[in-house]
Amino acid sequence: VNYRKAGATYTITTGANWQKSTVMGPATYRGNSAYRTQNVNSAGFEADSYSNMLDSIAYTYGSVMTKPQLHETYFSPAMAMPLSLPVKQTYTQSLNQITVQAGAADYVMPVVMTTTYRGRETVTTAFGTFETCKNTESAPPSRAFEEAGFYRREHPALPLAYCMAATCDGA
Repeated sequence: VNYRKAGATYTITTGANWQKSTVMGPATYRGNSAYRTQNVNSAGFEADSYSNMLDSIAYTYGSVMTKPQLHETYFSPAMAMPLSLPVKQTYTQSLNQITVQAGAADYVMPVVMTTTYRGRETVTTAFGTFETCKNTESAPPSRAFEEAGFYRREHPALPLAYCMAATCDGA
């Protein structure tokens, strides 16, 4: 998949659940040169995400969810993933995930993300055999559930799945 080619589409399916992503083309997001990708899924979520690859680093800047309820989530600094880590090398980044929603104070969640490059792996699917890079990533999940609980208490009318998406950025 060419993540920079407007119109490129990819779908991820797990059981009855799916997410379809379509590259819409270049955009500027919060002052960053990015590519806008439109995402829709089987749960009814719709969002535009903004990312780019520069100097062998994949940057994720944020997303704007339009359904089920309008809100924006962005990262400060941008989430950055080096694309050329040596095998077994770990990269850790501290950032803030900030959720902006009309009528509510900005919600800031500090996040520490750790990624370890595990090496190359061959994966065979119905669509062919692919050489891939295997990474393990972690961010403390207990913190995400704790933050979702706080968000839910602040916004009791929202469904729990939305609160998890708002705090974990499931878009």
